[in-house]
Amino acid sequence: MVQPSQERQPSRTGRLPRRVTDRVEDAAAWALTATALLVLLGAVLGGVGGYGGAVDRARTAAHGRTPVALFDAVVVGASAGVGIAIVGCLVLGSAWLGLRRWLDRRNAADWGREWDLIEPEWSGRKR
Repeated sequence: MVQPSQERQPSRTGRLPRRVTDRVEDAAAWALTATALLVLLGAVLGGVGGYGGAVDRARTAAHGRTPVALFDAVVVGASAGVGIAIVGCLVLGSAWLGLRRWLDRRNAADWGREWDLIEPEWSGRKR
């Protein structure tokens, strides 16, 4: 069995060190995923509500269910659900892209600061 040397102990997690921006990105991804599930639920409930409202209007207007009124109710419900889903996707996608842009700028600035410290030793200019 191979034992690790004393000078190089493996990390507790076995992963590379993580930046704060990596943790922010992970948390945002989880939050946006949970929000996307809520948007999906809202789209389904909005579609069902739109369908129910259209069926009620068709019943009161025609005093019964006709195939055309039922089809109209399905179209209204599906349109409401798809519309809610599209708006939700646009808002969440915009939030994700904005966050990624901010994180990329921050990572580039951090990388520049780190490189300013490491480059002289790496290139051999500092002895």
